[in-house]
This record gives sequence, structure tokens and C-alpha cells, in this order.
Amino acid sequence: MSNTLVVLKGLPGAGKSHFLKTKGLDVYSISPDQVRNLVAAPVQVEDGEYKINHYFEKQVRKLVLELVEKRLQRGELTIIDATHSKLTYWNEYRQLAEKYKAKLYCLDFSHIDIETAKKQNVLREEYKQVDNLVIEKINNQLEKWVLPEDIEVIKPDEWDNKFKWTPVNLSHYKRIHHFGDIHGCYEPLQFYLKDGIKEDELYIFVGDYVDRGIQNAKVLNYLFSIMNLPNVVFLEGNHESHLINWANNLQAKSKEFERHTKTELEKESVSRKTTRHFCKKLKKAVYYQYEDKEVLVTHGGISKIPDNLLTLSSEQMVRGVGNYSTNIDELFTKNNPGHTYQVHGHRNTFEFPIKAAERSFNLEGGIERGGYLRVLVLDKDGFHPIKVKNTTVSARYEKVEEKVFKNHTLLKELKENRYIKELPQQHYQNISSFNFKEKVFKKGLWDKQTIKARGLF
Repeated sequence: MSNTLVVLKGLPGAGKSHFLKTKGLDVYSISPDQVRNLVAAPVQVEDGEYKINHYFEKQVRKLVLELVEKRLQRGELTIIDATHSKLTYWNEYRQLAEKYKAKLYCLDFSHIDIETAKKQNVLREEYKQVDNLVIEKINNQLEKWVLPEDIEVIKPDEWDNKFKWTPVNLSHYKRIHHFGDIHGCYEPLQFYLKDGIKEDELYIFVGDYVDRGIQNAKVLNYLFSIMNLPNVVFLEGNHESHLINWANNLQAKSKEFERHTKTELEKESVSRKTTRHFCKKLKKAVYYQYEDKEVLVTHGGISKIPDNLLTLSSEQMVRGVGNYSTNIDELFTKNNPGHTYQVHGHRNTFEFPIKAAERSFNLEGGIERGGYLRVLVLDKDGFHPIKVKNTTVSARYEKVEEKVFKNHTLLKELKENRYIKELPQQHYQNISSFNFKEKVFKKGLWDKQTIKARGLF
């Protein structure tokens, strides 16, 4: 499912806010009335009652649209709770939805007639109550126009069926291939797929297709050649934001992309138009069932599958929950029932193997630095991790000169510190990395050695 923008429509007193609260959706909603109360407190009217101040409507409208845009930028479920009696409001929402690739829905409360709305209106807090003449005016406005056909209309009783993420059954496939971060490394990908794409198997790519490697154009052109196949799925990684900007003639917010990847793509005449088409196909997650297993695939990795994945922002699916020091694999195994699994790429600070925890698989293999393309295959017999070595590495990551580090005292202190782990490097002889252990970060156990051991080679 893409980004989701839900706009409520209905009379004051129709029960819109009550519906959101009972569904636990109020925290995902933006209420113009609440914004009005932030801009100005309720004011006293002629009969002595207090009412919402409508004097600053232009400022309130501007703030509401800014808040909606901020949420859509992060790919959060966004609900707007108001009557929305004017068609101009909907045109503004359509523009934002198009800009951020969000699906726009109307949650329609028109089944609540005007008399019922009037009765329910007087039960609300004093400052929220609306004059009957105003309700009648809004009712007349709502009856004058029809929503554009591209805005899907749903009723409140359709909410659960429409917006509940449930795993799709993929058990009919012979096997499912999950590909880790590629980062512009074409040869290991081509080696793995040397026999081509098989119709009875599914291929899921977790994202980060470009940057750091030196075969970005070859990677993209190959992915373009298979992107329309029905059994190939591409997820969005964090590096795809640079690709999207480039495809739309915008500057990427990345020195790596601007200095290296962009130069290569333009030298090899990679089509911006085809790249835009490819980027439109990118998904945030795949949630599926295979035999007795439920599997969530994202780029970044999460700690727990929520009751409804719709409430998890696209930003967290792409960039992950927590940060690079979060052991997301152990957290997922701890927080989810035994039949659920996750597959992700993006981060591997602790250099875990593919099976990073009992039910979490990590497909970040340092491919661009001479590591591996990590692939996880699922078939009727279970999960099978596969690694393909990358031997085509940018000179920026090659060892130019070997120097001997002679501070044996510091090395001894690092090796003996119980809060530091030494990881001998698989790809280079006589080199180890020293990293603080997870509990150092969690409990703040910093000393002279743990401060130094942040990926110290």
C-alpha cells in the first residue's frame, strides 16, 4: 500500500471525531478545530457561551496544509478530521497526494442525516457546538457538488476491511528469493541470476540499488529489463531518494551520488524517464504468508509487526526502527510470535550473518567494499542463506598502503575490555575492527576505550 491520505466528510455532529477515537486513529489525525484552538483560544459570543474562534481561517488553513505535507513526506498515515464542505479543499489535498505518491480517500459520513447531526451536536462540549443555521448551510454546500471520480469513497463500516494489512498468500511459488543491498555491484547479481528469472518463483529486492559501487548503470539497466515482470518486486531503500531526485532533474542530497553515481549514470546515458517509471514501482514493504510462515520484508527492519501495518510510517519501513546501533534482529525475534519472520537490509553494524537472530534475516553484506551480495531463499523446506562474493570494488575502498600500528598497549586494552568486541575482517588479512557492545550504547558504559571503539580498525 502507498502513502495514505484519508479526508473525512460530513456534517458537524455526524460522529467523525468519535469514530476516529474509538478506532484508535485520533493520534493519526489532524483536526483544523484543534489548530484553531492553538492559534486562538475560544471566544465568548453574544449569549455568553464560548465558541471556537474562526477569525484566523487563512492562517489555520495554511498551518493545516503544512502539517499534512510534513506527514506525507514521512509516509505517515494521515487523516484530516473536518466537514470539508468546499470542493476547493479537495483540490488542495489532491495536489499534495500526487506530490507524495499518496492514495487519497474520502471517509464519508453522509449517511448521518441532518436531524441526527443536530441532536448529536448539542451533546458535544459547549465550545464545539455549532448553530443549527450553520449545520443547515454546510448541509446545503455538501449537496451541491460531487467528488471527483479519482477519489475513492468509503463508509465508516468499511474501514477495517479496506485498510487492514493482512499477509498475502504466496505459497503457490516454488521458492522466493530475497536480494540484499546491491549498491551498484552488477557482477554478483548477474552471477546469481545467470539462469534468468523463472516464472514459478518470486524475486523480492530490498532496496539500495545504487551508490558506492562502480557498476550503477549496469545494475539499473538490468533491473529496468525485469521491472515489468509480474513475479519481481522492488522495495524502496534510503538511497533511492537520490535516484528519485535525479530522475526528476533535482539535486540529490548526497555527495556520493552527485560526485560518483550521477556522473556514471549520465555517462552511460541511463534514461531518466525509465528511471522515473522504475521508481514509481517501488514498494515500502512486502507482507506475505508462505506455508506456515508469515514474513515481513522491508529495507530498514522493524522491531515489531503492529496490529495494522498502515500505522507504521513509510519512513520507518525504509530507514528502520531505531538507529544503526539498534540490534533490530534480536528485538524482532523477542517481540513477535514464533511463526513470524522479517527480512531486511540497510544496516549491519554488528556484522551479523544472514540469519542474524532466530527469526530475523539481515541482507546487508558490505557488498560495495568487497563483501557479499546476500540472498535469502525460502522454499517448502525453509530458509536458505546464500552469499555471492563481489570482486569489483571501487578504488576508494581498496587498501592503498598497509601501515603497522605499533601501539600495543592500546591494542591490549581493547582486546581485554569486556565491553568491546573484536571482529577479524573476512576480506583483509591482519585487520580487525573493534566495536563497543550493544549494552554500552544502551546503558551509557563509556570509557576511554569504548569511546574509541566505534568501528576502529
